[in-house]
Amino acid sequence: MATPYVRIHEAVQGFLVDRQSLGRAEATIRFCRTHPIPFADSLSDPGTKSLGDLSRCGLRGFLAHLRRQDIAHNTVAAYDRAIRVFLRFCVLERYMERDLMKGRPRIKQSRGFPETWDDDEITALLDTCKDGATGAHDRAPLLLLLDTGLRAGELVGLKVIIKSIYYDGQVPRVESDEYAEISNTSDAPINIGGWRLNASDPGQDFIFPSFDLQPGQTCREYTNEVRPEHCGFSFGIGRAVWNKKGIAGTCMMRVGQR
Repeated sequence: MATPYVRIHEAVQGFLVDRQSLGRAEATIRFCRTHPIPFADSLSDPGTKSLGDLSRCGLRGFLAHLRRQDIAHNTVAAYDRAIRVFLRFCVLERYMERDLMKGRPRIKQSRGFPETWDDDEITALLDTCKDGATGAHDRAPLLLLLDTGLRAGELVGLKVIIKSIYYDGQVPRVESDEYAEISNTSDAPINIGGWRLNASDPGQDFIFPSFDLQPGQTCREYTNEVRPEHCGFSFGIGRAVWNKKGIAGTCMMRVGQR
């Protein structure tokens, strides 16, 4: 038997405690707090104090109110999703006899193309990176995302990475001892034959021969030296190739990718 006279705000607090007890991520808790609480607040004004006073008409009125306020479509969709989760919780806790959102079409989030940054915004982002090794380390993933179009999740999933760049060689004028380190972060060998390492500018490419990069193994790609103890890879270019700010336009990918 349901107890429909539970106050809406009490039910929302119980809902939040339930999410926390289940070990939900902080982002999920924040989502659950951000949407059901304003929903409950809006219903209290016209006199809907308890769950027993709640109706499908009231739910439709709340969502229509959001539309009239020119709330973004995806925000309305987020409210729709949060209210559904909240009402299912209320039914399971026997606060309500039935789920008032059941059978109602969901509001789907739009999947339009995200806005892109212009050149000034990109430059401002890169300028936040410090000079030196630390800045090069910070700049590397940003440039890889910008140059390849990878999503952040895809970048995190990469198994062969550019581990570091020694971009300021000691050999006078030609700096042949510059190098890039690549590493296999997976737990299985990866053949990097046909992969391309680009050093800053178009034409400064090295195409790797067939080579099994072992789990955890790190190899170096020198500017113009061959060192077998570091896998023996070399651009074979008789001048410096790496930008002195560290990594500018640097990427490593399979041939055929852009």
